Amino acid sequence: MTFPLNKGQETGKPYPPPPPPPPPSIYADWVRRFGASIIDLFVVYLLPWFVSSIITGITDAMTQRYEFFDYSVLTAWGIRLPQLILMIGSVGLVALFAAQIILEGRTGQSVGKKLVGIRIVNMHTGQPIGIAMAFARRACRFLNVLPLGAGFLWPLWDKKKQTLADKVVDSIVIVDSRAV
Repeated sequence: MTFPLNKGQETGKPYPPPPPPPPPSIYADWVRRFGASIIDLFVVYLLPWFVSSIITGITDAMTQRYEFFDYSVLTAWGIRLPQLILMIGSVGLVALFAAQIILEGRTGQSVGKKLVGIRIVNMHTGQPIGIAMAFARRACRFLNVLPLGAGFLWPLWDKKKQTLADKVVDSIVIVDSRAV
């Protein structure tokens, strides 16, 4: 039986085997994972919401105090300034969420994961999981909630310290060797 040629290989030689999965000692513990989630929650959701709320409150107070000035003149389609700021904030929130997925897919790290020194990798290759699988992993987080939130606690007793979403997309979270 012959195998297709890879660049630099002779005819008939099989593909090299994939690298072995990381040893269990480098799986990220639950505390690090939780810390990264809290940081991501703050960076992606709470901080933008807080800033947007303050700006919206200020502009809403300004429009109520200075009723003689029609702020809807400044915006298209008759949208008032506070509404416009909320819409821009919503778009920014979606952009931050997408950026987190892209970061996790390409580098294996979100902002929180980078700060606590952990990384998401494919359990078979040890490489970052890619954008599509990072999105799928996020989408599968509902599995962690279904059994009364036990999926988020699953890493406490799982030998590879995986959540249910990690198991679906064949990912593991490891301690980043560059951060240690």
